[in-house]
Amino acid sequence: SSPLNVSMRAKLNACQQAVETQSQKLGIAPELLARKKILQNQLLMYKKTGELLWEGELATWRREILESEFIGIYSEA
Repeated sequence: SSPLNVSMRAKLNACQQAVETQSQKLGIAPELLARKKILQNQLLMYKKTGELLWEGELATWRREILESEFIGIYSEA
């Protein structure tokens, strides 16, 4: 079972939705933009540090595409 509470799961779903939307715009597979595991790790790091970290795969061009969307998602309670 994942260590995600309800609000975190909602954030994860919203992030996955954003990835889906952006990947369709780009004409690439969602997994190529951000895999679920990567999104979960980012969420868990956020829970730990209170910061939205862009590391590994997410540190590249993906950040430019996803950052503004994710900031909106993460800034919601």
